[in-house]
Formats: sequence, C-alpha cells, structure tokens
Amino acid sequence: MLTITQILILLAAGVGTGFASGLLGIGGGAVMVPVSYWLIVAMNVAPVIAIRIALGTSLLVIMYIFIAFMVYAGLEMIGVFSWIRGL
Repeated sequence: MLTITQILILLAAGVGTGFASGLLGIGGGAVMVPVSYWLIVAMNVAPVIAIRIALGTSLLVIMYIFIAFMVYAGLEMIGVFSWIRGL
C-alpha cells in the first residue's frame, strides 16, 4: 500500500515530468521510471522485480498512446477526421 508521502512524491514527479516534457521536449519515462523504481523498492520489493515493474508500466503507457494514435490515423485515412476541416 502506498503511503501519503509516496503518493505526494508520485504526484510531484508527474507534474514535474509534464512540465519538463512541455518545456524541454524530453520523454516522461526518463523521470518517471527512476521515481517508480525508487518507490517500488521502498515498498520492499526486490530490485530485480522493481525495475521490471517500472519499465513494464512505462511500456504499457507507451502502448496505450500508440494504439490510440493508430486508431486516430486509421479513422483519418477513411475520412472520419481531417486536420484541414479542423482548421
């Protein structure tokens, strides 16, 4: 179970990652994977398992975004969405 401190650290890391991504264009995984790893290890999980969980979670988020993009691209190809009409 996550403590209030760990939840606040995750929240701050998420806000900081979003700000850095928007301002500098860096990937969010560069910040969130190490923070997630640190928190998972703090919950007494073995480091080998913790890094797998942190990386797996990051990959899951990337897969979700990729699938959403592919659905959008497919719908745009058949004419459901159009950038030109949106402008």
